[in-house]
Amino acid sequence: MIGWLGKSFIAMACLIPLMLMFNFLGKNYGVRPEAAMFAWFLGSTIGIFAFSGVRSADITHAFLPILVIVALGIVIGGPANILVAQAVPAAPNPALPFTIVNAASAVTFLLAPVLAIALPRYFDPMSFSWINMGGIVLVIAGLGLVAYR
Repeated sequence: MIGWLGKSFIAMACLIPLMLMFNFLGKNYGVRPEAAMFAWFLGSTIGIFAFSGVRSADITHAFLPILVIVALGIVIGGPANILVAQAVPAAPNPALPFTIVNAASAVTFLLAPVLAIALPRYFDPMSFSWINMGGIVLVIAGLGLVAYR
């Protein structure tokens, strides 16, 4: 069985076409970035349903939380993904907007243990190490270099 690290690297490799498709499809076929993002997520949704074993009972079992997630996806995820789709073709390199957006991982890394301590009823204990924190600091420093012109 593949562990979380292996799955993360495989997912990273699978997302490379996403980062490259905006400029390619726009330049060669006149596809707007928002349409490309929509098609990617439609395909992803179908793929998740087909390959993950998600059943309708998984959705109806916790209907209210699923409905809240859908609402958050509409209100927060939709605009966020539209902005990313628009930023990629305008950026000097298609990886730069994704690099900046993925800094959310650094914020989550810091916030998760705090939430686990402050709200243990809602969050499982999260690990924190200074070595991982050093990696996060390097990521943030790298973002500064990416954003600096």
